[in-house]
Amino acid sequence: MSRPANQLVRAEKEEIARAIRTLLGRPLVSRHDDPAAFDLVRKRRRPLVQWFDYFCGWRLVVEPRQGYARLVKVRSEPAATRP
Repeated sequence: MSRPANQLVRAEKEEIARAIRTLLGRPLVSRHDDPAAFDLVRKRRRPLVQWFDYFCGWRLVVEPRQGYARLVKVRSEPAATRP
């Protein structure tokens, strides 16, 4: 039998994975177009920002009052691996 804490952690990881897939498929999510996806991204903002920064080097901007979340795939500084 699974403990409630384990179930909560599993549910959180599944939500984060679903939000990552959503943002990779649609880098701009708005409250007007898809309220459920926007609410999920807004709710899990902190781990999503960390994940995209660490694994992709991309920036996630979430503006709850303006009603959008945007995955910025362009880096502000040049990549160190390119001459």
